[in-house]
Parts: sequence; structure tokens; C-alpha cells
Amino acid sequence: MRERGALQQQVTALQLPTQELVILRSVMRSRGFLGNIVVVCFMVTQLTDWFATYQGVTLFGTEVEANPVLRFLMERYDIILSLTGAKLAATAAGAFLHLFNRHFEVTLLTLVYTWFALVPWFRALVLQPVF
Repeated sequence: MRERGALQQQVTALQLPTQELVILRSVMRSRGFLGNIVVVCFMVTQLTDWFATYQGVTLFGTEVEANPVLRFLMERYDIILSLTGAKLAATAAGAFLHLFNRHFEVTLLTLVYTWFALVPWFRALVLQPVF
């Protein structure tokens, strides 16, 4: 009986979480910790695509932009304004999906953006001579 009491005290001592663990557990339960990571990766992808697109368009011109709607907006209006509006709209769409716990879709969008937007820009920008 005495051993059981000592064992129960040890288990109770191990289960007392620190304040950081309590906060971490509540964050993981509230919206899903992996979902938060996915939506942050999506936002970082959007920001990286903004920089890569801006660099590519300033180096090569608006003709290299594959999205015809975005290319039209960049030719008609300011490049920075068009890119910022498009990326804010995409980020808002990703946040909307995150709000409704559609994290698998946000993951797929992040992978598609990385493969079909960032990889071509990086290939084009790396192959461009600096001088």
C-alpha cells in the first residue's frame, strides 16, 4: 500500500505541467497545431512568391508572368499594387480555409504554389547572369 502511494505521488508530480506546457497544449487543441504550421507555411510561400515574381518581372518584363489576369493587372496598373493585391487575396483565401479547418486543402495549395510558382521563378532567376 505504501509503495502504491509513493508511485502515485511520482505520477502526480510528473503530470504537473508548467505554464508553457499548458499554453502549448491549449494552442494544439484550439485549431490544430499542424494546421497552424501549414497556414504559416502557406503565408511564407505567398511572401516568397511575391518577392520572386517582383524580381522576375523587373528583370524580364511582364511577359514572363504565366498568370494572364495578373499580367494584365501588372501592365494596366502598378506592378507592386497588383502583386500585393493578388497575394493578399490568396493569403485571405488560405486563412479562410484555415478558419474552417480545411488544412489538407491548404497543404495542397502550398505544395502546388511551391512547385508551379516558386520553382520556375527560382530556376529562371538562378540562370539569369548577375552582371
